[in-house]
Amino acid sequence: MLKYHSLSEEETAALLAELQAPSFRAGQLRDWVYGHKAASFDEMTNLPKGLRESLKDSLDLETPECADRTEADDGTCKYLLRLGDGALIECVYLPYSDRRSVCVSTQVGCAVGCAFCASCLNGFVRNLTCGEIVNQILFVERETGERISHVVFMGIGEPLHNIEQVTRACGVINKRLGISQRRITVSTSGIVSGIRRLADLQPEFTLALSLHSPFQEQRQQLIPIARRNTLEDIESACAYYFERTGRRITLEYLLLDGVNTSGEAAEALAGIARRLKAHVNLIPYNPVEGKPFRRPSGRTVSSFAAILGERGVPVTQRLERGSKKGAACGQLRNMSKP
Repeated sequence: MLKYHSLSEEETAALLAELQAPSFRAGQLRDWVYGHKAASFDEMTNLPKGLRESLKDSLDLETPECADRTEADDGTCKYLLRLGDGALIECVYLPYSDRRSVCVSTQVGCAVGCAFCASCLNGFVRNLTCGEIVNQILFVERETGERISHVVFMGIGEPLHNIEQVTRACGVINKRLGISQRRITVSTSGIVSGIRRLADLQPEFTLALSLHSPFQEQRQQLIPIARRNTLEDIESACAYYFERTGRRITLEYLLLDGVNTSGEAAEALAGIARRLKAHVNLIPYNPVEGKPFRRPSGRTVSSFAAILGERGVPVTQRLERGSKKGAACGQLRNMSKP
């Protein structure tokens, strides 16, 4: 069965021609899916019943089911979604005063194995399709009644391990959902080949590198996959991304108390950021059950940020959202409430 979100306009038109439907039905179908957020063909009331039945047999909308929902006091909402094959993923709705964001997953499980992250605890299962990625946004828009303005690829999985479907999904998000590429952020743990391949596509979205340590040996302990991608190679790939796209990279830095919060680490991080002309986003650790790491004090975070600022590095601290409900950075793990 064909996947609707993966079809081009021409391919959709060709399918409808095979079903002996006039070409204008393609526009109606598109309006129902992306405009009205229809979750099934039965909702598409201006399509003939016979065509709706034929589309059910020919086309998969890949609409997920909600298996669980957890909302925090600040409005952040985490959804556990069940896919067509029964696999589970999570996405998070993040409402701010000036925007509405969704954090999407790109894989079922994760193979990167970060020591501090919950997402890898259930292991890697498979990549998501373009439609399974896009449907997370459509689902949240249906649930909240809000129009999503920003998308961050920071949920479960390594986006650049699924680069074909991720870039295809970005195209759909931009062209069919009307979300500017500049409002899309793609995160990576540092997959050098993926960064370079992405750069060659010359996108306008932001690349966020999950750095977490400016020292190779320590980074390998925190992010096992770092053994395959040295900091030197990652810096080179990020510089290439900036050269090809003109888009400033964000360095995501998870602050783990007593691990990577020293003045020496801040100085080394400042050096990397200055060479890359990058922005640094500091993320105080969000607790994960079974993990030995601790969240640093506010004073430690401020001191670390001050060193970066003194070295001329633009730095911000990520606003904490949903950590008490397991919806914050590093806490997603495909698990329903007991």
